[in-house]
Amino acid sequence: MEYHIDFYKHFAWLRKENLSSNNNTESHQERLSRLEGDKESLILQVSVLTDQVEAQGVKIYNLESSLVEHQHKLSCTEEMLQQGQTRLSGQEINCAASHSSNW
Repeated sequence: MEYHIDFYKHFAWLRKENLSSNNNTESHQERLSRLEGDKESLILQVSVLTDQVEAQGVKIYNLESSLVEHQHKLSCTEEMLQQGQTRLSGQEINCAASHSSNW
């Protein structure tokens, strides 16, 4: 059995694709150009956001350092207050004892 293959008929889609791709070349170029512009815009946005994240990281670090410093100061102040209250209680006891011995 021999088949006669009509190459022109079977590959007509290829010819149509080539013809339509010539017509769409400009639109592909425009799309490529637009996508490249979008890419540049996104690169710039990422750069700006990266800078902002780094700046926020520095602020967070500074705030955490300040918090640690203030917690230390608070702890020292509470300790001094506790010592002062202990001394006052001791002085009150001494004062009460000396007052009662005078009576």
